[in-house]
Amino acid sequence: MKKGKFLFIGINFYPEPTGIGKYTGEWVKWLSTKGYAIDVITGFPYYPKWETNKAAFWYNTEHFYTQQTVIHRCPLFVPKKPNSFKRILHELSFFMSALPKVILISLLKKPTHVICIAPPFHLGLLGYFSSLISKAKLIYHIQDLQIETAQTLQMINNKNLLNVLFNIESFILKKSYLISSIHQTMIELISAKTNNKVVLFPNWGNLSELNPKLNKAVLKEKFELPSNKTIILYSGSVGEKQGLEQIISLSQILIDIPSILFVLAGTGHYFEKLKQQYEVTNKTNLVFKPLVSKEDLNDWLNMADFHIVFQKEETTKFLFPSKLASILSIGGVCIAIVTKETPIYKLFTTHNIGFTYTDTVSLSKDIKTIISKDNQKEISVNARNYAISNLDMNQILENWLKNLRLQ
Repeated sequence: MKKGKFLFIGINFYPEPTGIGKYTGEWVKWLSTKGYAIDVITGFPYYPKWETNKAAFWYNTEHFYTQQTVIHRCPLFVPKKPNSFKRILHELSFFMSALPKVILISLLKKPTHVICIAPPFHLGLLGYFSSLISKAKLIYHIQDLQIETAQTLQMINNKNLLNVLFNIESFILKKSYLISSIHQTMIELISAKTNNKVVLFPNWGNLSELNPKLNKAVLKEKFELPSNKTIILYSGSVGEKQGLEQIISLSQILIDIPSILFVLAGTGHYFEKLKQQYEVTNKTNLVFKPLVSKEDLNDWLNMADFHIVFQKEETTKFLFPSKLASILSIGGVCIAIVTKETPIYKLFTTHNIGFTYTDTVSLSKDIKTIISKDNQKEISVNARNYAISNLDMNQILENWLKNLRLQ
């Protein structure tokens, strides 16, 4: 069967270490090794620091792994302290700078498939323009339900504006050949908006690079952390959507248990804001660390005795933490503070791959039992086995190609 020619359109891409950019980069790399011709229209790397270099003020082209894979970087506005208005300008600036590239690549390269990654949700319009020019099939992959999240967090309150945004999204969904998203709850929400089929395309773990290690004491020392402490780690994207202010309150509640040390690893404006909030408390059981390199990621994740994730109750339907795939891949024991209606709660309880609590107070009451529990090994084994069965990158991407009838 003739191989397809792909055009990816997304604001985030390699070498961003977390979030959408990480997964899109791995996706494109995997397709490159399979011999597909690929063009990527993207921005300059800025996430999660919300900083970019001077080159971001003009276009740039580079090759990615093979000569058949070309990255077209477009200029964009990157606010150092993002808020609702600045985020709109940020996404709009990329849309406008990417538009001429989309037209040019569509005319010259004639892709067979145009893949748009949301958010930003309105990049689907660029994909639609490309499909009109090149007669390509539009693939729309949704990592977060951006409009609902903005509405729920009151980032956008104007009803008329919200109606316009939902109508644009409805148009994109209608024009898509294939729609995909990362977990079943989001699929159900998207399916309620469209008659088109929505398929599961989860974020994966790179099981060849992420695997369990047992020498936690040595790994803690490698990262200059005390080997005699029980370390509870949050590592990844740090923003208002994650509800990470809870880690400060939890650390304060558990200040009388000296054997526990919380570690928050991240970067960016909100990370610095949390750091300043904690410094005011004059407590010493929460350490702030920068994100580690990809080469050190496996050791870094294995260093932790426990991993912790938070979700704001109001956004649990619309967001799913991508870091879970990496945690499960190394057999990490995860504590999730979520409501019982969330996909994480259902996932953890169904497969016995982690602990779930509805708030920091209920967790604090059980923390001594958790850190001394004998079934941690069982949970770790279950987590790794779940990742092998459900989160293997090769299998997930092979299935995605089958959905495109290219495999």
